[in-house]
Amino acid sequence: MKSLLSGVACIALLSFSTPSYAGEGTKLYRLDCGSVDVIDLNVFSDTDQYVGQSKNLTVSCYLINKGDNWLLWDTGLNGSIAEKPEGLTSGPFVLKVKETLPQQLAKINLKPEDITHVALSHSHFDHSGNVNLFSKAALIIQQAEYETLVNTPELAGKYHMDASNFDYFLKEENKAQLNIISGDTDLFGDGSVKAISLPGHTPGHMALKLRLPKTGVVFLSGDQWHFDENRMFDGVPSFNYNRSDTISSSDKLNRLVANTQGTLIIQHEAKDIEKIPAFPAYLD
Repeated sequence: MKSLLSGVACIALLSFSTPSYAGEGTKLYRLDCGSVDVIDLNVFSDTDQYVGQSKNLTVSCYLINKGDNWLLWDTGLNGSIAEKPEGLTSGPFVLKVKETLPQQLAKINLKPEDITHVALSHSHFDHSGNVNLFSKAALIIQQAEYETLVNTPELAGKYHMDASNFDYFLKEENKAQLNIISGDTDLFGDGSVKAISLPGHTPGHMALKLRLPKTGVVFLSGDQWHFDENRMFDGVPSFNYNRSDTISSSDKLNRLVANTQGTLIIQHEAKDIEKIPAFPAYLD
């Protein structure tokens, strides 16, 4: 089984002591990383399922604490949007941010430089908007995502993937902080935090599987689905990279959730906010 240390490049901060059993001491926090008012919900269907509908989607980031390690899963909308109380209109979306990530982290006495790892479900703007804030962290990204962004930027742009959101990590002098993984990867080597490869939404899209000491298995969906109905009908957004891969990845994640009797958190589904205590409380 692969672990975080098997990536293309890693740095000294990746070292840690393995707990006595998987999940021991692991905590999961939910951070409010904005909201998206979707004016035209039909962009989330390539079969015209939502014509004439609108919807509010939440934007969440998740902080996982394991010993001395602080892993931030996704970084949400860019914090500069907080300076616009009316929000920022972008195509069919109105983007809003109430409180920046540094402001929220300060509530548990953390600064951006205290984050040891940042892992991206994928590179869309609402998941990667603040990556460059965490310049002391290792950046974990799937190889297919990285290669598309770096080697075929025009193709990446066609599918709304933007490498400028983490251009700090792409500079030659900082590439040692990249940890490029391929496929399902056990990030801490003990089964407590595992990246689940789910290509389709983007080339290197992934979800996160957690094993918490009291709660058990929890899945953070990335953008495999954006809301409950999307999951129910195997919906595929119009801006997806690969339709058939997306359907296969949906089947994989559904089977994993069922077979582990895990708790699924759809990251843009407002109702799923209630599955984790309000910050600064946490799930363990």
